[in-house]
Amino acid sequence: MNALAWLKSMDKKTLWLLFLLLWLAACTGKVENADLSPVPSQITAPNELPEHLARYRIYWQGRLVYLDGTVVENDPITQLKHDKSIMLRSYKFSHNGRYLVYRYADVLWNDSEAFPGFPGLREKIGMWDMKTGERKVLVELGKDFPKEAMMEGLAFTPEDNKVLFSVIWRDSDETQHVDLAMVDIASGKIERLGMDPLPVFSLDLDISPDGKWAVLAENTTLNNQVCLLIDLEKRVLDCFSFEAGWYQTVRLTLDSHSIVYSHNRGIKDPSSIFVSKIDGTEHKVLVSGLSSARILLIDERKIVFSGATYDNYRCSSIYVINLDGSNFRQLSYLGQECLTDEELKKMAP
Repeated sequence: MNALAWLKSMDKKTLWLLFLLLWLAACTGKVENADLSPVPSQITAPNELPEHLARYRIYWQGRLVYLDGTVVENDPITQLKHDKSIMLRSYKFSHNGRYLVYRYADVLWNDSEAFPGFPGLREKIGMWDMKTGERKVLVELGKDFPKEAMMEGLAFTPEDNKVLFSVIWRDSDETQHVDLAMVDIASGKIERLGMDPLPVFSLDLDISPDGKWAVLAENTTLNNQVCLLIDLEKRVLDCFSFEAGWYQTVRLTLDSHSIVYSHNRGIKDPSSIFVSKIDGTEHKVLVSGLSSARILLIDERKIVFSGATYDNYRCSSIYVINLDGSNFRQLSYLGQECLTDEELKKMAP
C-alpha cells in the first residue's frame, strides 16, 4: 500500500491520533543506546554568538526570549496563549519580523458520525501585524475548507506577503485530499497549489529564500522514495532515495542548495540532524544520538536546533553547529526546557 492509499484508509479519529503521535515523537521519546555525537562544547555566555543569532526569538521555558537570553517585551505568543487556544509550536514570524501567523482553535464541534464520541476543534490561521496591532483570521475550517479538515505547517514566502500551509480534508463522497495552499495576508485570498493528491500530509514546511522551492516534512515513503521537495514554479514533487523513517523538521539553506532535516527510523529510534544537497546527493550526518530534535534556524553557516539526549530525554537544550559539521556547541546559559511528570503521563501511549 502506498502512502496516499494508507492515508485514505484512515478515518478522522485515526488520522488525528496519528498526527498527535507524530508530534509527540518529535517532542520527546526515550531511546535506547544513543550517545550524542559529536560531544558539544559549552557556550556559557551569549557574547559568543553572532549578533543576528543573538536576536533570534524562540519560545523557551514558557516565554518568548531572544537567543541571548533576554526576555521579549510584550511577548505576543504568551498573549495569544492567554486569549486563544493556540496550537503548540504552530506559529511563524515573518522574515522582517512584522507579522506573526499562528494556528488556533476556538470553536468546539462534535460530529458523531465522522468522529464518534470525540469532540474536535475548528481550526483557524490567524495573523497579527506587530506594527499596527491588527489581528485577523486568514483561514477558517468550516468556511474555507470542510470543518473536519486539518492544517499543519506554516511558512512565509520571501516577500512576507503569503503563507504556505498543508491541509488534508475529505469530501462528502469520502474522497481524501492532501494539498498545499497559499493565503495572501493582505487580501485573505486562498490558492490551492493543485498538488492534490500529495503522498504526505506535512507537519513542517519551509520555503527557499529565492521562492523557488518548498520543503516538507514527511513520515511515510512512496515506492521506497522520500518525497521532501516541491518545485513551486513547476509545482512538481521531487522524491529521493533517502532512508525510510520519520522526517520531523526540515529547512532549506539560504543558498537553496541543500536541505537540513531531523530524521529517525522509528518513534523509539535515535534522531539525527542531516544535510543533503537539493539533488539528493552528499547525504551527511551532522549530529547523531538525539532523543528528539527540532530545527529552529539556519543562516549562511550555522544551524540552531533544540534537542534532548538519551540520558536526559525529558529535557531539551539549544544547540548550534556549522553547516559543515564543525564547531558543535550547546547554549548552556539558556538552561533546559523540561517536561513535567504530568506532561509525560499525558504523552504515554
